[in-house]
Amino acid sequence: MKTKTIDLPKGGQLQVECTEKFLEVVRTTRNISLESEVTDYDIRMFIYDSFKIAVDKAENEMVLDEMQIEQSIE
Repeated sequence: MKTKTIDLPKGGQLQVECTEKFLEVVRTTRNISLESEVTDYDIRMFIYDSFKIAVDKAENEMVLDEMQIEQSIE
């Protein structure tokens, strides 16, 4: 396992433990060939996209829950 420190565009740093499995998932998700190197940018975008999807899903579930509560009250 290798720890990478990635500089973020607006300051700060992101430390990521890069296992072979993690890099494989990044490769697959970002459509990176085996011959190409997984860059810091690829890792950063993978994490950003993953968090965005998770947050969007949670927000949608909250809205649906609120709608169900409102409907049950009526």
